[in-house]
Amino acid sequence: LLNELKRIGTGKASLLKPFLEKAGLLVIDDFDFYGPRSIALLFSMIKLITKIVNPNIQLAFMTAALANPKEVAEYLTSINRKPTSIVDGKPFHPRNLVYVILGKNLKAVWERVRERMRDKMDELGEDVKRALTDFQEFKKEYFKVIEAARGLGVEVPEASIDIAEILENYLEDNGVTIVFTRNITRAEEIAKRTSFRLKTRGGIASHHHLLSKRWREEIEEKARRGEVKVLVSPRTLSQGIDIGLVKRIVHVGLPDSLREFKQREGRKGRRLEIDETETIVIPQGIWD
Repeated sequence: LLNELKRIGTGKASLLKPFLEKAGLLVIDDFDFYGPRSIALLFSMIKLITKIVNPNIQLAFMTAALANPKEVAEYLTSINRKPTSIVDGKPFHPRNLVYVILGKNLKAVWERVRERMRDKMDELGEDVKRALTDFQEFKKEYFKVIEAARGLGVEVPEASIDIAEILENYLEDNGVTIVFTRNITRAEEIAKRTSFRLKTRGGIASHHHLLSKRWREEIEEKARRGEVKVLVSPRTLSQGIDIGLVKRIVHVGLPDSLREFKQREGRKGRRLEIDETETIVIPQGIWD
């Protein structure tokens, strides 16, 4: 779009100019997703559109999380010289349950770590010491304890976890589960492993930008019809797509920003008939 506006501004032929001249409404979706630099560029392009192409175009900004809507409204009015209205309301949120899954046999892991760290207690911080004496604290500080043990050269077992085993329980659900991963490779691995475990390819599918748009749209439609119950995606399903009866979000590792986490979480509970949703967090390291 910026390149097209440059062409228009310099009097060169532009493919988008006829469209922009006739456009009545410009919609900016997920406005809160943009960072400061992107917002500055976005506003600059809108100014150019209203100044050199279409001064009568209307603007609609859509966002689920904006701290300063009045300031944005005033700025938009300064751009197109039209009054700006703020449409807001209390969002609908069903009851949400949050689960953090560390793995199986966690108590057995705790007992073995305690035994192997018995003669290292003087070298540990107070939080790790508490975790080794209190199982409830150990669950909260699991990764910190494991890292501390390894730092002291102590070989410790890890809690076993099979994500495919968890996901197979959701394939008979009456809603859709979206699994978010950190990359495409992990998304494909989880989808294939779950399919192999169940000896079926019908109830789970991966969704990412390397798949064709037509194939992604087919997967989305199957999810809406209830033919696909689990979708695994690194990011493409985190914004701009409404699947429908999404009841559960599974985070295989947490994203780098709170904004991205909120985007993921915003995919579920978007129908009034959904009375309860779930957030499943499967940490992949100490930072999670």
